[in-house]
Amino acid sequence: MKKLLHATLLTLTLVGTNMLGNAETAVAQTIKWVDKVNGDNLNDGNSETTAYASLQVALNQSTSGTPAARSIIYVKTGDYGANDLTNPNGARTAILIQNLDYLTIQAIPGHFPSVKPLAAGMVSISAVNCRHLIIDGLISDQSMAQFDHWHVFNVRNLTVRRCAFEGGQRGITFCTSLAKAVLEKNVFKNIAGLDTGDALEFLAASCSEVRIQDNFFRDNTRHIRLHAQDGNAIGDFVIRRNFMIGTTNEESIRLVGAENVVIENNIVIYAAQQGIFVDAGCRDITIRHNTFYRNRYEAIRTQMTASDIIVKNNIFYGNGTHAALAAPASRLPGEDYNLIFNTGIATETALQQAVTAFGANSRLGSDPLFVSTIHGKENLYLRDNSPALAIGADLGVREDIERFARPQTHSLPPDVGAYESPLPLSVMPQIAVAPNAHHFGELRIGEASAQAIMVSNIGNHDLQVTTSVLAGENDSEFAIQSGDAPFTLAPGAAQHILIGFTPSSLGAKSAALELVCNDPDNSRFLVRLSGIGGLPGLGVQEDHAHAELPANFVLEQNYPNPFGSRAASLVSEQANPETSIRFALPQTAQARLQIYDMCGALVTTLIAGTLTGGRHEIVWNGRNAHGQTAASGMYLYRLEVGAYSKTKQMLFVR
Repeated sequence: MKKLLHATLLTLTLVGTNMLGNAETAVAQTIKWVDKVNGDNLNDGNSETTAYASLQVALNQSTSGTPAARSIIYVKTGDYGANDLTNPNGARTAILIQNLDYLTIQAIPGHFPSVKPLAAGMVSISAVNCRHLIIDGLISDQSMAQFDHWHVFNVRNLTVRRCAFEGGQRGITFCTSLAKAVLEKNVFKNIAGLDTGDALEFLAASCSEVRIQDNFFRDNTRHIRLHAQDGNAIGDFVIRRNFMIGTTNEESIRLVGAENVVIENNIVIYAAQQGIFVDAGCRDITIRHNTFYRNRYEAIRTQMTASDIIVKNNIFYGNGTHAALAAPASRLPGEDYNLIFNTGIATETALQQAVTAFGANSRLGSDPLFVSTIHGKENLYLRDNSPALAIGADLGVREDIERFARPQTHSLPPDVGAYESPLPLSVMPQIAVAPNAHHFGELRIGEASAQAIMVSNIGNHDLQVTTSVLAGENDSEFAIQSGDAPFTLAPGAAQHILIGFTPSSLGAKSAALELVCNDPDNSRFLVRLSGIGGLPGLGVQEDHAHAELPANFVLEQNYPNPFGSRAASLVSEQANPETSIRFALPQTAQARLQIYDMCGALVTTLIAGTLTGGRHEIVWNGRNAHGQTAASGMYLYRLEVGAYSKTKQMLFVR
């Protein structure tokens, strides 16, 4: 089953870049290591134990690789970029990558190196005269410098993959000609320090063969600008499978003088102006299979009226006032097969009036029946009775925003919008237990302690817990004090089961709380319990429960990481199909712990309810909310407790 789209802000991702310039390719290959915490720039950097402390030192000591033997720099967690160098624009830059070909800058799995300039007006990274450069795992943080993230000069064949860009004025600015680039699986967030800034800016030079795909954009001034000026050419772009949520001042996408651009399978919502503005001088623009939702003005504004602007197979869900399309003429020859709902006739400017005559196959006034239109909980999957199903034209698009087959039934036309086929909404209960393991610590013989176990129903049907029983080698030293089964929980409801531990002898103790319920995927749920019986006077706290309360909120790194059926090849000899997430609360509070993929889609909710103060542990088995095994890749887990929130990253390898 598909993952739920949840308009949620995320932090942290990875990067990967392929960049080509005119630097001479060397035949030597170098492998360097960087560790800000334990490294030393006097080391040789050739191994993990002799790592440099500085990323710039590693760059300075590296040589170009070859297609068969790339040079590599492995980087561990730390803030990098205290350097004060200068790029070809005369801008100060924290990291300078130049004259290096076939080089990979690789974050070690489980590590999150960040380039964070400390001085105002300093660029995070400048790449100059590079070919086939990969940057994998860096985070770009402009919260202090409040300037541009990356400046790119004289580059060809660039890939930026799974990178996080936070704050500042611009994201990636391409300062000279660019040929061939893939920008994918990145997060661009709060890049809004300039009224006309862009997360991705193609403005100052000719750019071609660019693929912008599978990214997450949130609350930037503008997400993407393709602007051909001063005799430059902008063409051969594909913008696909991106989530674009909110802008602070401009459109989500603006095209000026661009040619041969395909925009497909995107979610575009809550833009401060239009979803897309196709400005003057553009040619061969195709906008297909996108979902536009409640943008401030029109979904699309265009100065083009020719047949070479194709607008088909989209869903336009308006704000009730503004038009779906604005153009110099009321009929666009290339518009058809769209679903249009909740729109008016207002436009931002009289220069482009509302389009009121639509193609014969477009459907007007039909609610697309999204799963949820509640603000903050938007889920733009289609219900199984949506009028958007199987009404599109076959345009040769064979995947949807999640790369599921389009159409899924080959004998039928495709659905319109970004998603293909409705979200399967199974009516069933789903049990969630937190914590799903608890260690009581060491108690004196005869001393008692208790821990509340919260049982929640995060499904959409009543959850019936018929049995709760303690079992195991030392089950007699544990007890269910309250909240015993049987009980029934409505969707969203929760109940606490209070478990007591009173050791009667010395040594380690273990048992399990077994819950039997009608969740078809977890009909028998085990909560692991453990503790230690100790002698008096051996340093055991008198008020054990109070002493265990932490002073602050804590979210720990999951362990093992990576995990999964294939993770053994990376970290150990044993496969790790599960991973444990530990966290601490200083007091009883409402808590939510959720897993997201790198595009911001909610995978599953592990905890949603009230937890007692103390230390907690929960296990994720790598499955989504529907019980299906998640895809291999990086995931985020986020703890929210009142005003506190913390996000960390983990790697799942199937």
